[in-house]
Amino acid sequence: PDREQKLAIKLTNEINVIKDNYQNELYIDAQQSSLYLINNFKDKLIPYDIEELKLIYADSLSKIAIKRKEEIDINNSIENFIPLTNSKFLNIKIKALYSISKTIMSLPEKDIKNINKSILYLNNALTLSRENDFKSNNLSYFYAITLLEKYKIEDKTKIKTEAIDLLEKNIIYHKKFENIDILADSKINLALLYVELSKKEQAKRNLNKATIIVEETKDMITRQYNPRKNAKIMRILGDVYYLRSKLPTKNNNEIQDIVKFRTKSNKAYKKAEQMGFFQDILPGVKELKLKDASNRKKMNDNRSNNINNEEQEKK
Repeated sequence: PDREQKLAIKLTNEINVIKDNYQNELYIDAQQSSLYLINNFKDKLIPYDIEELKLIYADSLSKIAIKRKEEIDINNSIENFIPLTNSKFLNIKIKALYSISKTIMSLPEKDIKNINKSILYLNNALTLSRENDFKSNNLSYFYAITLLEKYKIEDKTKIKTEAIDLLEKNIIYHKKFENIDILADSKINLALLYVELSKKEQAKRNLNKATIIVEETKDMITRQYNPRKNAKIMRILGDVYYLRSKLPTKNNNEIQDIVKFRTKSNKAYKKAEQMGFFQDILPGVKELKLKDASNRKKMNDNRSNNINNEEQEKK
């Protein structure tokens, strides 16, 4: 009995290490260690631990294949999830369906066939989560973003409407749990959807919608309530203001808008940085800033060259 108890404690510790490695994106370690435990201690593990280790193994292999950008390996990695879609443990089943859809959407070429396949898995996962009152912010957001990918190809308004409705209903759904953090996350997801939509159409209108939502969320999650989360929201707000300041201008009023949003962006960034949050969050922001820095460098180089040329002429 003592030996069995010691082994049980050791296995629990090993599983916790594997989970930590997985969370810290050490996917090779997580994949190898989870497979080792499954192969060598299957009769000593409880059924749920076995299923969870199989999920970590499958998702780690998927992440490794995605990082290497090998289409064959990405497709092959999906096979490891298939048995888990029939798991008797509901959260394992939902996570497996969600992971398959994400793996499909990571393929180098996003054609309509794969997008539709991903949507089928997402729909199944979302239905199960709602039927069982699972909180599903990430799942709903990824579903909406996948719908937007389809909208980019098919350009049918009903697809865009479905994506927006999905996240609006998700906000309503999470209100019943009376959890301010989860509700804030669901509102941020809707704002991020509008940011993504602004890259395709009506940039000013969609970024303005995103701005209003993030400002509302900032008021919900105050610095006093949750400093770290407030800092992240301030960083997102700074990013949205920054994107708004980069829109093309047609008249003097719009030029004034650029100055206004640039100032607001810097203030939001400063508040985030005061609480230790420095990285850009929204996709595309970092690239735009690098482009800005490159353009400033060119301008400074040209200015320096002009000054040098003028000095040479005087001599």
